[in-house]
Amino acid sequence: MKVGEANYGSRDASVNLELELDSSLVGAPDRLKERIALNAIADRKQISLPELLTARFQIQEPSGLTITEASSLIDELKGPGGAVAR
Repeated sequence: MKVGEANYGSRDASVNLELELDSSLVGAPDRLKERIALNAIADRKQISLPELLTARFQIQEPSGLTITEASSLIDELKGPGGAVAR
């Protein structure tokens, strides 16, 4: 990003980001999107995702969900009131 300065000067900045991904997710972008969505929605609604997953599915990580389970949970979390651990 470049910012103009007086007398035709300028200053700029750049940002580099390195990210490590689980190799099983690189080949399955839909699974990656679901995990990102679950974490983002749970965070926004201030829901403990590990606690919810343990209560519902007896797992700690979203990677243990099937695609159908993950999609259903995303829909539920996005709905009014979100999910409440049962």
